[in-house]
Amino acid sequence: MNANAIVEKLKTSHVWMSTDEDTPELEPCMFCGGGAMIVAAYPVYGLSGAWARCCSCGSCGPRASINAIIQTSTVFCTPLLGESLERGIAAASDAWNRRTVDRVRMGSLRLNAVPTEM
Repeated sequence: MNANAIVEKLKTSHVWMSTDEDTPELEPCMFCGGGAMIVAAYPVYGLSGAWARCCSCGSCGPRASINAIIQTSTVFCTPLLGESLERGIAAASDAWNRRTVDRVRMGSLRLNAVPTEM
């Protein structure tokens, strides 16, 4: 999976769906037994993230953040980066496979964080 190519695609088409060669290994759907794929959206009407979705019945796993948080003493932003996208896809596929949610992994990736002065 080429995360940087996916980031560029998301910036123009806003939705990316995995294909056979770039889908992480996913368990069958717990409801119908169908195959699953990863969907990533950035931003579509405020919806941003990655999640697993059943190709047969359409059931979805929990959404993981694909944005990074960069904070300095004067700047705070949440860009879409290759490493944050990879982390979000990995968290979404793990949540689908384990059927549980790790709230820490599903959140945003924090980079270059420094405390702000008060």
